[in-house]
Amino acid sequence: MASNYYKCTKCGNTTLSSVRPLNGTCSKGGGHTWWKRPANAKSVRWRCVKCGNSTYSIDHPLKATCSKGGGHSWRKN
Repeated sequence: MASNYYKCTKCGNTTLSSVRPLNGTCSKGGGHTWWKRPANAKSVRWRCVKCGNSTYSIDHPLKATCSKGGGHSWRKN
């Protein structure tokens, strides 16, 4: 079974695993929110649907504090 990179979108912790990691305890509160990096990862534009901020990244951006309240809600653009 092939291994994949998983990143917590809250704290940025990254792990290599053949299965989705357990949620565990995240340093940002609650459990980790794991995002699986695609095998053919390339830099894409991400946009927060709440405030409109955008960034380019290979990985899912962190859910930092959004000016519209709570954390950013990132979507590929």
